[in-house]
Amino acid sequence: MRINLYKQNDGQFGFFFVDNKKIISCTDLSKLTSFVETSYKSIRQASRDARRVVRYHDYLLKLADYMTEEDNSEDAAIGMESGAVGFSEEGAETMIVDSFIKIYRDINQRIKGAESQINDTERDEMENSHKVATIVTNEIETICENLKPDTEDNRKIIEGLKEVHDKLFLPIFKKYFGGKKAEINPQVMQMLSPQKDQGGGLGGGLGGGLANVNFTGIYRFANNIVSEIELDDDLKDEMMETYSERICNAVEPYHKDIYCKIEPSKLEVVEAGNDEPILSIHVNDDMVITNIMPKGKVARLYPFYSVEFYQKYWKPIVEATHNFYIQDEDFIMFANDNNLSLPDTPKDNKRYDLQGWDTKKLQPKTLDISFRGKNPTMWLISEHSGKATPKEVSKYTEQDYLNAIVQCVDKKLTSLYGEVGEVLQVIPLTDGIEVDIKFIDNPKSKKNTNEVIRLSENQIEILNDIQIESLSFFK
Repeated sequence: MRINLYKQNDGQFGFFFVDNKKIISCTDLSKLTSFVETSYKSIRQASRDARRVVRYHDYLLKLADYMTEEDNSEDAAIGMESGAVGFSEEGAETMIVDSFIKIYRDINQRIKGAESQINDTERDEMENSHKVATIVTNEIETICENLKPDTEDNRKIIEGLKEVHDKLFLPIFKKYFGGKKAEINPQVMQMLSPQKDQGGGLGGGLGGGLANVNFTGIYRFANNIVSEIELDDDLKDEMMETYSERICNAVEPYHKDIYCKIEPSKLEVVEAGNDEPILSIHVNDDMVITNIMPKGKVARLYPFYSVEFYQKYWKPIVEATHNFYIQDEDFIMFANDNNLSLPDTPKDNKRYDLQGWDTKKLQPKTLDISFRGKNPTMWLISEHSGKATPKEVSKYTEQDYLNAIVQCVDKKLTSLYGEVGEVLQVIPLTDGIEVDIKFIDNPKSKKNTNEVIRLSENQIEILNDIQIESLSFFK
């Protein structure tokens, strides 16, 4: 089923599907479940939730179809991709109720398995099952609250779901969790998906799985470990969602309203209103990034070998996703400490060491990353020559600077030294980063600094939460 994304007049975004010549929008679905919103601040948030509806909650589409009373024109169905999602011939009320019964059986089975163990893993499983049961119960309550009992089918759905709620899920809370629902962070609530077949689902993922699937896959790949056990498909899906978010954040300074189209082994970055991808990122079965290529207008402006492509796209994406594999060199670089730093493009020809791991010899390996040509114009990764220039890297990534609170540390700027402001804009350059800062009036300072100033990154430091909290004029 095709996902249709659109921008509203107020600048917000939404999504809709076309099914049986009827339009089912995120507004319709938001009445049935807690994780879909009526509108979204960014197009990639809208595309993320639309994918989750198709992947895990297709029964909601059938229910929303029943609730949508108006017939929409046949023209709306033009371009719909048929056959991707199917519904059974049984009545909607049976299908929907049966879906929640299957979810209950899965949760109950995992709880019983975890109950017989006392180790930390099983305790985590109990906690995650508690969260998933809470999400599902909330969803049942939302459906029953919003579905009008004005037809026989609707009444059967409400009666069936109330029975599932009262006779199946409430006893779980009474028996295992003191009769109480789990306390769930709203952001976690959006990530949790109740319909999972096996493997702990997203409950396990949120407890470390999203990070672990990446590290486990990379570790296995880097050490040439052959295993018949594939990474869990649900965790792969969520890792692709994580990659999607990080990639979009990394290149957002250059493109507004972007999102990722996700395929099994590829992500394509697309701008709103234009189906032509601007970037293509390939991922192997172990969730390792294997290729980052310009497409469309980016390829026309910045060929892969250009330093502009390196500085604006390749470098930020690799730093954001924390890994990259170069097949010709059997070389992988990755970060298990959330820190992967690459050199900025220098003002003249330079060569730097690129540290990583040899996936064949299973030992540390060094390659060269060099910048060549006048000013220079191109970049290249090659065999190590031992002639590296001392590495000059930015203290922070471009993403770190977005909306950050910073302090001027350049003593030469007497009127600004020690003053604090918020970063409004990040300006990546070939030899570093500059930022536009709106300095904030400090009542204890005699300086009037409530203005926007552009500084280079060696003139500022990003303040952490504790430092910000200590500033009385931020309270």
